[in-house]
Amino acid sequence: MKKLFIFVIMVIFVLSIVYSSGNNLTNTTEFNLTRNSSLTNETSLNITNITEFNLTENIFNETENIITSETKEKISKIDVVGVDKPFSSIKFDVSEIGAKIESRIYEELEKKNKTRVIVILKEDWTFEEKLDKKERFKLIKEKIKEKQNKVLSNLMEDFELKNRYKTINAFSGIVTKVGLNKLEHSPFVERVYLDRKAYTSLSESVPLIEADDVWNLGYTGTGTVCITDTGVDYTHADLGNPSCSISQTINGNIESYLLESPHPYSNNYDNTWQITKPGYTSIAVHFSKIEVEANYDFVYLYNAQGNFVQVFTGNYYDIWSVSIPGDTIYVRLVTDSSVTSWGFAINQVLNGTVDSTWSNCGQVIGGYDFVNNDNDPMDDNGHGTHVSGIVASQNPTYKGVAPGANIVANKVLDSSGSGWFSNVAAGVDWCIDNKDKYNIHTISMSLGDGGEYNNPSTQCDPYAVAIAINTAFDQGIFVSVASGNEAHLNGISYPACASNATSVGAVYDANVGSQNWQPTCRDGTTYADKIVCFTNRDEILDLLAPGCKITSLSLGGGTATYCGTSMSAPMVAGVASLMLNANNTLTPSQIRNVLKNTGKGIYDSKTGLTFPRINASAAVNSVAPPVEFISITLYGYPIDFGSLDQNTFDSPALGNVNNSYIIRVDNTTTVNVDTYIKGDDYTTNSYILGIGNMSWNTLNNVATSVNMTNNYQDKVAENVAPETDINMYYWMDIPLQRAGDYTSAIYIKAVEIGNLP
Repeated sequence: MKKLFIFVIMVIFVLSIVYSSGNNLTNTTEFNLTRNSSLTNETSLNITNITEFNLTENIFNETENIITSETKEKISKIDVVGVDKPFSSIKFDVSEIGAKIESRIYEELEKKNKTRVIVILKEDWTFEEKLDKKERFKLIKEKIKEKQNKVLSNLMEDFELKNRYKTINAFSGIVTKVGLNKLEHSPFVERVYLDRKAYTSLSESVPLIEADDVWNLGYTGTGTVCITDTGVDYTHADLGNPSCSISQTINGNIESYLLESPHPYSNNYDNTWQITKPGYTSIAVHFSKIEVEANYDFVYLYNAQGNFVQVFTGNYYDIWSVSIPGDTIYVRLVTDSSVTSWGFAINQVLNGTVDSTWSNCGQVIGGYDFVNNDNDPMDDNGHGTHVSGIVASQNPTYKGVAPGANIVANKVLDSSGSGWFSNVAAGVDWCIDNKDKYNIHTISMSLGDGGEYNNPSTQCDPYAVAIAINTAFDQGIFVSVASGNEAHLNGISYPACASNATSVGAVYDANVGSQNWQPTCRDGTTYADKIVCFTNRDEILDLLAPGCKITSLSLGGGTATYCGTSMSAPMVAGVASLMLNANNTLTPSQIRNVLKNTGKGIYDSKTGLTFPRINASAAVNSVAPPVEFISITLYGYPIDFGSLDQNTFDSPALGNVNNSYIIRVDNTTTVNVDTYIKGDDYTTNSYILGIGNMSWNTLNNVATSVNMTNNYQDKVAENVAPETDINMYYWMDIPLQRAGDYTSAIYIKAVEIGNLP
């Protein structure tokens, strides 16, 4: 179809006549509409004998069947008569032609040649109603990729891509003036805004929210919590493992291939190399070395169609690229106007795939580093490790809220605790895209911009991280976000203000004395459940949780104590995991509503508002299935004290409970009282043996399955003679619906009569 660049003034003139007179435009072989057309009346324009209908190139890169008007709702439709098209009318798209460009971008580009931006693309897709949610989301991801390709293919050297998202219709990178002009006039771009910095929400528990009571019910957390922060110390013994290793797994055939950039490369360098290996079904390259100026010089990889696939910036050694379908890969080196470095060297190519494998890493089962663009999210700040520990620490003293949960860590903030929101969006995008692979049900984000926002739909939702959060929510992922620590009373920080984020403020977990949070605020007195003065709050704040002073895991080992809404957000994420352990059908909306409805009301005199402080026990009990208990009696079970020289003894006994309410004890041992009861005058003193406490757990330690309210029967034997076998009698309630194998830990104590506790 011809692309015409004429009739701009004529069309304006003709349209104005038609609208004013109501006449039909007839016998026209070509009709053109440009972005300069002035359409003023809400009417219908009847056109007959049209053989071609064209949209000029400055509106679309290709001809479309949709006419886009620059001004909203100025015309309702064009009735087309005699056109060989499978429709009788064309409706105007009332969205604006040209992208919405944040004015500060122009200001930044006046100061320097490039600046970081986030590009939001238009969503114009529709799907058949019969598609289920999973099928629709798969198609949405395909549409996102197509739309990104359309825009990026027109940018080329005018845009250095940083993040290409898979589940949100956007991308980010560094744009030039020329690139910004292209984005502004692209029909596929919704808006462009400056990439901003994000910071940890840190100003410098478990019993208060009754999480330990939930553990006694048998719920310790389930699935995986995605921590989007500074990374995690996966070698910490109370969360990961000192011997943890992350490696690239290569599947396929490797052959030598030598390709190197200039050493050193020059400033303002831009060169692309093509590698084609006929017969390859999927290709990857191995870099023996990459050394380029971090965040300013880049090594890009593209597929055979010229679409961006991966980017490196900084230093890397002995690393494989991602694998790309097909037999061709393009490698491009782009540098800025200052500072040079070594460049890159490729020494191998692969016909196959590249995967990441985490081995022996405890509860940390995966993640990615969006700061350094690699698969190793090691924490170099400490904040992310502390946050992860609040969720899932195994430390016997400072146990996490959900010690049964796993962790995946996305490093989006650097060693200083700051980073770009484009990387934060990439981290959330990664969690969504890997939801099924890692069983991710919750995202915890202890970061923000320090702003004060109270209108989610206009101030937060249009931006990339909020879009990602809302997408996660729609895909069944609960998102907990710190409200921020600036003592705002009329709003909370971004991205906590996103409509589908669950925003969390901080309370003290005990009396910790007066606290001075200068220059922000000061708490002259403190006590459990007092709102910490630095907490950002407003009517849109969802929850409160303990955030000061919280002891959790420290980078490099051990523990550390911090304060901040950063500590509160993972508390809520942990409780969400407990709730899902009790009822895995819960949606993110249900989790948020239950937490709000079961929380303890805390009145805030500064705002006159009451906020719910989470109560894990109440929340879990409200969603857990009803429990019916049956009474099981164990009898004739001998306990062997052996040669212990202490007055306590744990004896594991294996048993099985089936739906017929029968328990079978398999072990048989013998008591030797003489080796246990100490003292030579046992003939003159009276002793008893009694069961002091009992607990039952599944053999794999997933859940405690016993009513832990002291439902046991003490049976005693008085004046026990040496070498006498003793039969202990006791009973315990076991939940009816929890059939399976159990192990009992029986705490038995020998005391003198009169001193029985």
